[in-house]
Amino acid sequence: MNTQFYRSCKVSYGTQGNLALAPQYDVQAFSVIEGGRRHRQQLVDDKPSRTASVQAFRMNVFALGAFLSLVVALMLTSALSDALIESRRADAFADVTTTSITVRPGDCLLGIAEAHPVSGCSASEVASWIKELNGLDNATILAGQPLLVPSTSA
Repeated sequence: MNTQFYRSCKVSYGTQGNLALAPQYDVQAFSVIEGGRRHRQQLVDDKPSRTASVQAFRMNVFALGAFLSLVVALMLTSALSDALIESRRADAFADVTTTSITVRPGDCLLGIAEAHPVSGCSASEVASWIKELNGLDNATILAGQPLLVPSTSA
């Protein structure tokens, strides 16, 4: 082949199998470079319009606002729910009379709460109330320790 011919051909580097990065002489390929005022105007016309960008921005702001509203609504619902539970708990324990007991070996706070139920409250709520009433930091109790508990008068 004529070396003069190769100098005028476009040399490209391809990645085909084991011939990766081997120069490939592409005699039949050519590139058309578009330009001029008409081509530039067509590119400008193909860009999204300003109104489309504004609409997309408004939709994003709307979605963000809806999300934040949902988060605030969930937080308010949670706070109200906690307040209602605390109010119900305070009402349940408002009229409870107490009695004093002495902790025996093997007793636990939950077991004592189950033995001294309060109407409308779970054993864990009663255990928490006993803990608060006696100023306990945790559920650890010792044999011989005096505790105020709900009275079980029937």
